[in-house]
Order: sequence, then C-alpha cells, then structure tokens
Amino acid sequence: EISRTPFDLPEGESELVAGYNVEYSGFRFALYFLAEWAELYVISAIATVVFLGGWQVPAVVPEALRGPLQVVVFLVKTFAIVFVGMWVKWTLPRLRVDQVTEVCWKYLVPIGFVNLVGTAAWVALVPRGHPAGLVMSLVLTAIAIGVVIRLLARVRYTRRSTQARLSFNPFV
Repeated sequence: EISRTPFDLPEGESELVAGYNVEYSGFRFALYFLAEWAELYVISAIATVVFLGGWQVPAVVPEALRGPLQVVVFLVKTFAIVFVGMWVKWTLPRLRVDQVTEVCWKYLVPIGFVNLVGTAAWVALVPRGHPAGLVMSLVLTAIAIGVVIRLLARVRYTRRSTQARLSFNPFV
C-alpha cells in the first residue's frame, strides 16, 4: 500500500520518466514527497496498534508511570517500524514483477495459511491459561522457523544459480 521496497513496482522512480516525478517541481513535488513519508508514519502507527500492542506498557511498570509512558512506548514502537521500513528501502533492491509474484505465491501465501491454521488450532484446542498453550506456541514457532529457513535456502540457491548463469566461465 505504501509502495516501499521490495514491493514498489507501481512507482519505480528510477525507471519511469512520467507521473508527478516529471510533472511537478519545487513546492508541489515537495508536498508529494512529504505525503509519501507521512504515509509511512501513519501505516507504521496502524501496524503498531494492530500487531505490537499499541500503547500497552509491560506489567512490570508501576501504575503511576503508565499514563505518561504509554505515549513514549507508542512512539518508540512506531519509530521502530519506520526505521525498519527505511532500512529495508535503502538496503534491498527492487524486485521484478516475476520475483514479487514468486515470493507472494510461493512463500507469503503459504506462511499466511500456516499462520491461520495454527492460530485456529490454538484457539480451538487450547483453553485460555492452559499449560499446553506453551507447547502449542513452541510447535508453531518451530514451524515458522522451518518455513523461514526453507525460504532463505531457496533464496540462496536462486542467487547462486543466477550468479553461475551470469559468469563468463564456459565450464560452469
């Protein structure tokens, strides 16, 4: 939604010579540019609320400090997501259309289904506060780690085979 690397195919400012990159300059272009950064902050704030517990402070903090600390905790979580978004954009190259499709269909959709089925099994089979919840969380964590290791092995294999094809050694 925010057209950030590696999923910024609609934008591709380094390849495109069209759109607002050419049509606007000066103050109007600056407003578009600032709107993109504001969108990153808003999406990060929404992700903080949805995925990171929002302004919730750990239970170890005394009750008197929770009010003022909630704003600080929310901002720290939001800026952590902004930092990761900026870090990814500045370090990873943009993916081609076929690479984005491959990553989404081969990896992200199966990971999402495993997450959905695992969460449904957790909610259906484990009563709240039961010790088996720890076992179920360990099993789901092991499955997630296995999927990530498989993804990294596939990416490493693809990179090696691509480098071999690009080399000029006729014996490779």
